[in-house]
Parts: sequence; structure tokens; C-alpha cells
Amino acid sequence: MADPTAACIPPAAPSAVTAGGDPSPDRLPVSVAPDPLARSVLWAPRGSLASCVRAHIVRDTRAAALAPAQRYNQFPASPMGAMTWFFEGEAVVVRRGDEAVHEPVPRVAVGGPLTRPMVSVNPGPVHALMVVVNPQALALLTGADAASLVDRFGPLDAYLGAEWQALSQQMLACGDERLALRLLEDFLEPRWRPLAARAVPRWERYRHWVE
Repeated sequence: MADPTAACIPPAAPSAVTAGGDPSPDRLPVSVAPDPLARSVLWAPRGSLASCVRAHIVRDTRAAALAPAQRYNQFPASPMGAMTWFFEGEAVVVRRGDEAVHEPVPRVAVGGPLTRPMVSVNPGPVHALMVVVNPQALALLTGADAASLVDRFGPLDAYLGAEWQALSQQMLACGDERLALRLLEDFLEPRWRPLAARAVPRWERYRHWVE
């Protein structure tokens, strides 16, 4: 029998943030997709976090009646790390490279670089925030062994301390993705400032700012 993930397509019908503006008053979405029933939004980070965070991605399909094939998410191989918060719904990793797997993603997850493409599926409606993080920043902020996070998502509370866990509880409880993002950036900014010089050379910081 054919593997249903082999022919999966990227999540269809993601759309723009149309109600309520942006988590940072001086920032606009970098990219939005047009369907009003499902929303995917790519936010740029604050300038002060550009050498730490590459992007914030919001995915919300609660108002859309998606076909099963539209619930798959494709991730390319990448050196970046990620932190993910599921406000509602869930995800399961179903393919890593050519290997079929079944690995539920924790509600609050941290992941390392991907050496192979990965596919996940949302069994039902989902509302989630993924923060794409530079690998040096991920190691410095979490203290985790980068090798232990390659090609996998682990529970955030297994890698991060009480302050991070308290932040996550606030983010999940607030019920507003923009407020959650503001809470996260307010938390990261003072913690990243003293680490930035160690993690990223000065010329590289300028490149991140320009991008």
C-alpha cells in the first residue's frame, strides 16, 4: 500500500493576519498567505534579536476545513534550531528523510538542526507559534548539547529551566499569539544582549540586521 506521506503537499490555504495588528508596533509581517480561513504568518524579529532569532511563524487552521492532505507540514534540512508552542492542537512527525516514523511533538518543544527533510502532520485544527533560532543562540540560551537535539523535537522543560517554563505557561495561558510573542521577545532581549558578542562576530551581526 502506498505511503500517504510520500505524496503530501505543503499546508494549503494559510493566510494573513487580518485582525488586530502586530506584536511589535514598528514591525509588519514579512509574508502572509491569502486564504481568510487558515492563517500562516511570518514575522521578523525585533532588530535587537536579529542575531538570535531568524523568524517567528504563526500557523492557525482552526477556522478552516482542511482535507487530510492539507494538514501536512514540510520542513527542509536546515542548520537552524526552533522552539514551538502549540496554543491548540498537536503535531506528529511522520517522516524523516526516507524513513517513516510516528513521533508526537511535545506541546512546548525545542528542536535542533535538521540533517534531513522532515514531514509532520496536524491530526486536527492547530494554532501554533514556531520561533526559528540560530544554532549558536539555541545552545547558549538553553545550555543543551546541540547533538542531542539534531533531527528531533524534545520537551522544552527537559532542556530549559524554571524561568523558561514559567514563560511558557504565560504564553500558553494568554490566548493571544501577539501577546505571547511580545512576552517571548521581552524575555529574550535582556538574556540575549550579554550573549550576542560571544555567539556572533560583529560583522555577522550587521548582516543579520540588514537581512
